[in-house]
Amino acid sequence: MEARSHLLEGKVFSALLDYAAANPGRLWVMGRLGQHACEGTQLGSNTEAFVRQGQENVLVTVAASPQGGLEGREESGKSASATPEWTPEALEILGRIPIFVRPMVRKMVEKRAGTEGVRTITADYFRSKR
Repeated sequence: MEARSHLLEGKVFSALLDYAAANPGRLWVMGRLGQHACEGTQLGSNTEAFVRQGQENVLVTVAASPQGGLEGREESGKSASATPEWTPEALEILGRIPIFVRPMVRKMVEKRAGTEGVRTITADYFRSKR
């Protein structure tokens, strides 16, 4: 499969729509959120406009950290202090889980830890919640 890049000028989603119209039949891979996304945003404005107005196939992606969370993003409504700490051993186990389910597993374990009053997720605690 060949991947190509092109430099476009103008308003982002308009330039993308124009390029897509001139080059139909492609799969577009777009990030879910941009650099200036507001907390709680589900889909960035350029990606949303392209998905709604375009006629092309779009794969929307999320940048994932090796630990399974979203890079540089806090979950809406939660402060950093409410999130339990993870030991290196627990993170190693989490890292063995397939990348496409890792964020969901991490969220479930952190939610359970929060309801149980656990402040540090250890390897033993993580194994007990499988």
